Amino acid sequence: MTDPVVKIVTRSDVVVVEVANGLGDEALVTAPSSSGAMGPQGEPGPEGPQGPIGPAGPQGESGPTGPAGPAGVQGPEGPAGPAGETGPQGLQGEAGPEGPAGPQGATGSDGATGPTGPTGPSGPTGAPGPEGPAGATGPEGPVGATGSEGPTGATGPMGIPGEGVPTGGTAGQVLQKVDGTDFNTVWATPAGGAGGIGSIEYVQPVWAEENSPLGNGAFEWAFGNGANTPSNSGVTIYVPTGQECHIVAMTATTNNNSGTSIIECYVNGIGHGASAGVQVQLSGRSGVNDGFAPFAISTGDRLNFRTVSAGTNTAPNTVCAFLRFRSI
Repeated sequence: MTDPVVKIVTRSDVVVVEVANGLGDEALVTAPSSSGAMGPQGEPGPEGPQGPIGPAGPQGESGPTGPAGPAGVQGPEGPAGPAGETGPQGLQGEAGPEGPAGPQGATGSDGATGPTGPTGPSGPTGAPGPEGPAGATGPEGPVGATGSEGPTGATGPMGIPGEGVPTGGTAGQVLQKVDGTDFNTVWATPAGGAGGIGSIEYVQPVWAEENSPLGNGAFEWAFGNGANTPSNSGVTIYVPTGQECHIVAMTATTNNNSGTSIIECYVNGIGHGASAGVQVQLSGRSGVNDGFAPFAISTGDRLNFRTVSAGTNTAPNTVCAFLRFRSI
């Protein structure tokens, strides 16, 4: 609503106040002047000319709010205001109904490997797969232990008869080759005389070992069991009936770094190195002695060894006595 416009016009006999409300309506209020009694209302005179605009009157009190006017046309959207502060978290609303599945998204990158889960139960055995190609031949394995002896095979067919032993000869003679031709033999008397077997002879070694450095005056030699053999013990010798036996040589092997080693034979607890020369002396790694007179050995004799003196040496060490067997 537009505030009313008040105009005050003073005339000779009245004061005229014009009020215009801005809506095209005007009101004219007259008041008698202060001179003389008010006469009767006269006829309205002709409208005078428009007077000059008076000065603006004081601001009047605001009138009551008029009724709301009709809504105006929607104005253009104003610029966005600054973002306000984030409000407090609202209460969790009820879950809405599940929406339709969205389109398949792109595959994401692999995540970090998670911890190993517990081993699941074994699944059923699958069907055998096809046989793979033969692998390369592996290295040859170690030789296995000798197997048990197999059963005796069937007897083979009879061979072609040989020449056999020729007829002839006398007691004590032996079959002797004449030359390199097959079966060219004759009966002959051996060089040892009519007895024949007196020429049979062989040598048998008896040896012992010591797997520690040698010691002076020590009975330290072992016959295959790793244990030292006492002085009155050793290997018991057997001499077949009709033969004789002699110790004819001794050898030894050791790792002498310095000095000399001497090892003698003991028979039945008695040493025969100094008395009969049945010993071996060595400097360095080995020694041989076959220069002593053959020393007789009988069935039941106990053969042993003793270290007389030992140089500075290291293991292993071996000593050997050679026994000659000959028919008598």
